[in-house]
Amino acid sequence: MPGLYGVEIVRIALLFVNAIGLWFVVLINSHKTDKKISNLFSTMVILMFIWVNLAYFSRILDIEIGIKLIRIAWSVTPLFFTTILYFILEFLGEKKKIYQKIKLAFLLISILFVFITLFTSAIIDKIYFINQILQIEYGILSWVFFGTVCVLSFLNIFLLLRKRFSTSENNQKFETNCLLVGFSSFFLLNGIYNIILPVFYQRFNLYYLGDYSTIILISFIAYAILKAKLFKLFISLPTLLMAAIFIILFTDLIFLTPDPTLKLIKLISLLTIAYISYLLMKSVQRQTEQREEIEQLVQRLEKANKDLRMADKTKSEFISIASHQLRTPLTSTKGYLSMIADGTYGKVPPKIKEKIDCVFYSNERLIKLVNELLNVSRIEAGKIKYEPEKKDLEKILYQIIQDFRIVAKEKGLTIKFKKPKEKLPEMLLDEDKLRQVILNIIDNGIKYTNKGGITVSLEKKDNNACIAIADTGEGIRKEDLEKMFQSFSRGSTGVMLSREGAGLGLYIAKKFIEMHDGKIWAESKGLKKGSQFYIQIPIK
Repeated sequence: MPGLYGVEIVRIALLFVNAIGLWFVVLINSHKTDKKISNLFSTMVILMFIWVNLAYFSRILDIEIGIKLIRIAWSVTPLFFTTILYFILEFLGEKKKIYQKIKLAFLLISILFVFITLFTSAIIDKIYFINQILQIEYGILSWVFFGTVCVLSFLNIFLLLRKRFSTSENNQKFETNCLLVGFSSFFLLNGIYNIILPVFYQRFNLYYLGDYSTIILISFIAYAILKAKLFKLFISLPTLLMAAIFIILFTDLIFLTPDPTLKLIKLISLLTIAYISYLLMKSVQRQTEQREEIEQLVQRLEKANKDLRMADKTKSEFISIASHQLRTPLTSTKGYLSMIADGTYGKVPPKIKEKIDCVFYSNERLIKLVNELLNVSRIEAGKIKYEPEKKDLEKILYQIIQDFRIVAKEKGLTIKFKKPKEKLPEMLLDEDKLRQVILNIIDNGIKYTNKGGITVSLEKKDNNACIAIADTGEGIRKEDLEKMFQSFSRGSTGVMLSREGAGLGLYIAKKFIEMHDGKIWAESKGLKKGSQFYIQIPIK
């Protein structure tokens, strides 16, 4: 590019390319990037530095030195493209033997071109200047040189395209797109300004644009690496801004400030900016490391949750299978015991009948437990069906209380039913499930009450049917109230007074009431002060 202004522009552009390339090397190596990836990237940047800097100096120095510098610059070009191939294969995780052989073949060819370019005129025959613009006469093997570079370029693009259309992961697609855009842009610009225009049209005045297009490739590769490490680029924008300010100040200091005093002031400013940039980069690094640690924790938590869900599913399946396998023989046992006790197989002596009754009672407890386990497994599997019908809630409660009168009387307890002041309309209820809930709560009330009794009341509040079941029994500790409706949870009072039960009844009750879009909760003033259970169901 002729003219002082054009020379200064090219010089500033070269400085910018060097600064940005160096900045990316520092940025990538300051983060926890894969060692091979960061080493290959650093190698690419070093080869880029040799290429673009020596090519620049060959255009401003005399011919004798210029021919040596341009040959050195050209000698690293195949190595640069081969390093890109190594990087792409490593970045994409390609480990096939065929690729290892291809890599080795191109490395050997590139090394061969280093010696041919440096020590013969087969690639670059000679250089000369026309109107201060460097002209190149190519050697007899220059077409082989260009062909090798093109083959490498097309191979790299093919590998990226194949990965782009074969992967289904969004992150990999994005990273591959970055590499595709960066490499395609570089290959296009390099092909136009370093091959087509100079070789076919003898236009060398824009040669530097092909050299400096390497920074486009380096930038996209750097972004793909950082993105692959889940590094959010916007966090580094302030750091990159400081780098840009640093480059502008440095350029101004070296090329545009002749006054010594002003130069000193600008040097102090430059050093201050450099120090602030260093602090900012360290801060960004700390933030990145903290975020990566958090993301690793999140991944571990997600894995732990997945394992827990799998274990929970396995537990539910085991309970379901075991319960099904137990219920049939238990039901058969109950039938035979009942027939023996009734004298179907002959008269049973009183002592034996007493023992049979004990076995029968124990069998009933087992059947109840198995049914509860089956209900839990069905609830957790979402297989319990809610089958509502129009029912009279007052009538259901009355029938349940009547069923318990004999049991309560045998224990010396009273059982009362307070009817609502206002008659409730029929409402949508799954009678079997609601009956199971009420039966369970009243049964527990009788079990843990030794004096007094149980009172069941029904009333209408707003548009809800409210059932209260109060007893004068042992009461519930405050700490037990919070976990009463969890599966396999029994209050400390229940554990002390009775070994029966697995802590499933109230859990099932809560699930059944929730199917009615209702709520269930318990209250107690403490031990020996009784307990109250409340059920609220919307009237539909």
